[in-house]
Amino acid sequence: MQRLHIVPLSDITHLQGNEGTTFYINNKASIKAPKFMKEYEDLLPSSFFIRTHASWMVNIQHVAYFDPEALMIVLNNGVAIPVAVARKPKILAYLSATQK
Repeated sequence: MQRLHIVPLSDITHLQGNEGTTFYINNKASIKAPKFMKEYEDLLPSSFFIRTHASWMVNIQHVAYFDPEALMIVLNNGVAIPVAVARKPKILAYLSATQK
């Protein structure tokens, strides 16, 4: 039987899809989950999580800055997350809206 991890959404910094999905928790741990990224994209609140790439989602509470030329979001912990060219306009609009 697999363990059931209960993690506050605010503790999740980012997710990476790779043969399932890995959740990264505040520099402390990572948890591998069997579902695909799309399933978590549908489950997690869009007010906190944004898909940046086919294999990546970030919790905007942990975003330090977005470098649109490098196509990278850098988290408060220094982790750089890639941004797909096609997702750049949506991310710029999303982050601009959350800054207001």
